[in-house]
Amino acid sequence: MEGKDVVRALLWAAVVFFVWQMIAVRVWPPTPVNTDRTPAEVASEDGGERARPTPSGGAAPTRAQADPGDGALYVLPSERETITLGSTDGGESSPFRMGVSLTTVGAALVEAELSDFEVSAEPDAPSYPMVKEETSDEGETLHSFTTDRIYIGEWDETVALGGVAWAIESRDAERVVFRATIQDGDKPVLHVRKTFALPVQPAESQRHDMAIVYDIENVTHQPLTAIITQRGPVGMRKEDLRFNDRFLFSGVFGEEGVLVEQTAMNATGETSLYRSDDAEPVAWIAVANKYFVVFASPRAEDGHAHAAWVNEIKSVPVTTEGPTSTFVTTTSRLAIEPGARREVAFDLYLGPKDRKAFRSVPEYAALGYDEQVLSSYSMGACAFLTPKSFVRFMIWMLNSLKAMVFNYGIAIIILVLIVRTILHPITKKGQVNMMRMQQQQANLAPKMEEIKKRCANDKQKMNQEIMAMYKDEGVNPMTGMMSSCLPMFLQMPIWVALFTSLNFNIDMRHEPFMLWIHDLTAPDALIRFADPVHVPILSSMTGPITSFNLLPILVSLSMFMQQKLMPKPKPAPGPQSDQSEQAAQMQKMMPYMTLVFGLFFYNMPSGLNLYIGASSVFGAIEQYRIRKHIEELKKQPAPVKHSRDGDGGGGRPAKPKKPKGPSFFGKLQKAAEEAQKVKSARPKAKMRKR
Repeated sequence: MEGKDVVRALLWAAVVFFVWQMIAVRVWPPTPVNTDRTPAEVASEDGGERARPTPSGGAAPTRAQADPGDGALYVLPSERETITLGSTDGGESSPFRMGVSLTTVGAALVEAELSDFEVSAEPDAPSYPMVKEETSDEGETLHSFTTDRIYIGEWDETVALGGVAWAIESRDAERVVFRATIQDGDKPVLHVRKTFALPVQPAESQRHDMAIVYDIENVTHQPLTAIITQRGPVGMRKEDLRFNDRFLFSGVFGEEGVLVEQTAMNATGETSLYRSDDAEPVAWIAVANKYFVVFASPRAEDGHAHAAWVNEIKSVPVTTEGPTSTFVTTTSRLAIEPGARREVAFDLYLGPKDRKAFRSVPEYAALGYDEQVLSSYSMGACAFLTPKSFVRFMIWMLNSLKAMVFNYGIAIIILVLIVRTILHPITKKGQVNMMRMQQQQANLAPKMEEIKKRCANDKQKMNQEIMAMYKDEGVNPMTGMMSSCLPMFLQMPIWVALFTSLNFNIDMRHEPFMLWIHDLTAPDALIRFADPVHVPILSSMTGPITSFNLLPILVSLSMFMQQKLMPKPKPAPGPQSDQSEQAAQMQKMMPYMTLVFGLFFYNMPSGLNLYIGASSVFGAIEQYRIRKHIEELKKQPAPVKHSRDGDGGGGRPAKPKKPKGPSFFGKLQKAAEEAQKVKSARPKAKMRKR
């Protein structure tokens, strides 16, 4: 790699973190789905549906609508009704962790709101909606955990249940039991009962649980096999302004615990998340955004260590706008003897990604819920720069500092001071090396001019002689430039870890700093707009502009000030001339790039802007003190070199120096020399005469 390529790589490496966060999620636009088929039809697999279900938000079908033909199975519809369990009244003091709204149509969950979390940090903000109804591209109203259909093997019939209003068999303050009776003419075949249970859970329990229990009763005189297909959650809130932060996750039991895979929610067609014949038993399926998650964990039956009755789980598009998906779970064939009942159940979790709860609650720990959170740490575009262990350490450090100062904003500023203190020797050494490099180049200027005059007509020979002179004098122009950039690159893993913490650490959500900054995980929003403003170029990089954010502007100014205070390296002549020109161009460009960074940072979390801004301010103070130190060094007399053969005029003989290997920058310089030699050795192409 030539010298100029090294500098160019360093320049682009400095901005890749910010650029990639904005571009990666927009590079692959979703392709439209087949609008001639509904999601229910796309998910259809066993036996084929005889009748397309009506929208779950519409009126219940009549018997004629439910009956696909003479002699076929059908469901007697009941009345459409909405039932409420739990409550959000009282906030954290509520005995329930959520309030849920259920509908008899498809025996589904319409909406679930948390009692201990709000949508925003604003006063009187509404309760946080974990899931809510959503409309598909075909105009179908979709609800969460709808029982889509049931297939009965002995009839080879699939009965649509998603658009049918089930009967309410019983209800109380904590549960409701829906029932759908499948008929063959006037004879009942199956009673399918579906229970939603929402237990009382005080805040100190750290639980946000709900359960879905299926009870299938065979009321015929012959054995039956049934396959139930159920939808997952829909309508999860998008938390990030810049990109779709909702993902699907699947966890399976492996030899070393729960293994996690993640899938982007997209509208490019259905995707298989799990098949029982391809993997170990499934632990859970989840839909998550930055801070909240919905787990659906199939419950193990009596006598089994894990649930073995789940056959397949697929991701099915809901809408091309967003985009969003839901998962569809298909059971294996459930064998039911005459007059017997078969029960299968899902344990649900609808709440925050709380690692303390996931590690302390035995059921959560056994299911490996915490593995989903750790998997989220790898979702960042530049997560490869920072290992998960470092992210966990960063979160622990911020939480520890916050416990001491009671404010995450102050904790971030203290973190800046700690990082700056650790990197100060490297920063100081880099700038001192740059100053010394400039002095050395000034001392070598006469020799440089002599070589240029002597080899004016042979550039290759001139470069070789200058490189030899640098080597004899022990001068490496790259050392100053590289060492001055090193502190910034050492901080990049910290930026990534802090960005990940702000994106996934529920403890920091809605945590204020001071003045107008009410939420460190969101833009600072000095002035909120009534409607989003679309600014050309800016909106494409940062997402919709919903407020005037002052902090990114202050960050740009602080970075500009720091750049102005940094010592400017003089161009290094000779074989490094192209590289020196690149460095000079970079120095001229950096003040303007700080303005571009302000655009990239515009919708970034205010906590990250606070860190970068504080680092720039403290960095400017540090630059000022280092410049004073450099000025004092310039006033000092040059050190006297002692000769090995005598006292060198210093009164004592010089001690022989131990030989040491080349430094890192020396290796880079050697690589550049080798590349120059290879380039020079290449034969030049001769022009053909016409």
